[in-house]
Amino acid sequence: MGKLRLGLKLFSNQYEKYKNEAIEIIKAGYADYIELFVYPDSLDMLKKWETLKTNYDICFTIHSPHSSHNVNLVVPELLEHNKKIYSQMDTYMDALGAEYMIIHCGRKGNVKETVRQLDIINPQKMIIENTPYYTPHMPDIAAAGGLIEDIKYVLDNHDCKFCLDIGHAFCTAAAIGQKPYDYLEEFNNLNPYCYHLSDGEINSIIDKHYHLSKGDYNWERIMSIINHNRNMTLETITKNYSKSLLCEFVNDTKLLRELCRDY
Repeated sequence: MGKLRLGLKLFSNQYEKYKNEAIEIIKAGYADYIELFVYPDSLDMLKKWETLKTNYDICFTIHSPHSSHNVNLVVPELLEHNKKIYSQMDTYMDALGAEYMIIHCGRKGNVKETVRQLDIINPQKMIIENTPYYTPHMPDIAAAGGLIEDIKYVLDNHDCKFCLDIGHAFCTAAAIGQKPYDYLEEFNNLNPYCYHLSDGEINSIIDKHYHLSKGDYNWERIMSIINHNRNMTLETITKNYSKSLLCEFVNDTKLLRELCRDY
């Protein structure tokens, strides 16, 4: 097995809050890159992140905003707005030399509209991510991109790669009555380019973003399914933390490395 390549998830408005701990995490070798979730209309923060990259030679990937922020690729009426926001994402990509950009299909619509808009917008180095079938802010509306067949449709009809979110796959399996680990294995057969990792509750339709081992996911079984030679971003930090960013992230990475040592 090659060296695990682990990512620290941060948000574009968190520079001042987490920059010092992020530097320490990167310099100590606990993380190999920052996955930066970029909020709409946050170009004013770009120079700070660019300075961080330059001063500490930090690698970045980008996560684009989604339906929670009114960026929704399944809504035809939002096309011009979506184009504007993805232009901002391209600016971040260029300035940070980002490896790729992660995108959600959208919510309350058809994945065919997602592909139509992607063909028009053509985001740089795009990675499509599977989403939970339901989310807390839209509990009665199914996502485009929650099902395996949705992601396969995008991959078959637009030039992009795939990010497999472990928790999202389990949430969708619970929502549609599938066996969670079998469903994860089917998703993994789509050959993910990268992964999102967090813990949760295996029978819940809502993703929890717990720290690893704080939920009831079977991580030994998960790691036996997924490809370890891919980027793995830990999405456990800023949504549920009780200690410092550094302490929580290090605990998660230690568990992962212990799980992977025999592969």
